Amino acid sequence: TRKLSLTDAARSVLDGIASGTTVTIDATASPEGTEAFNLELSKNRANVVAEYLKGRGVNVESANGLGVTGDDSQRVARILFK
Repeated sequence: TRKLSLTDAARSVLDGIASGTTVTIDATASPEGTEAFNLELSKNRANVVAEYLKGRGVNVESANGLGVTGDDSQRVARILFK
């Protein structure tokens, strides 16, 4: 899908990250669509997560859209703690 909003479940997980924590976000897309579309979609997803976390006082070091990262790539944003 082309959703760029956070689900309640995603917000619940993100709310568990303490204010002041420093993170890096890597977002991916599923293999449907063109390479360019999936890269842009994953960048937008990373930015949605980043903005939400910044609004909660989390330090976002970087937010990266990785596009499709293999045959089983999913619609996810990985949060890496620094």
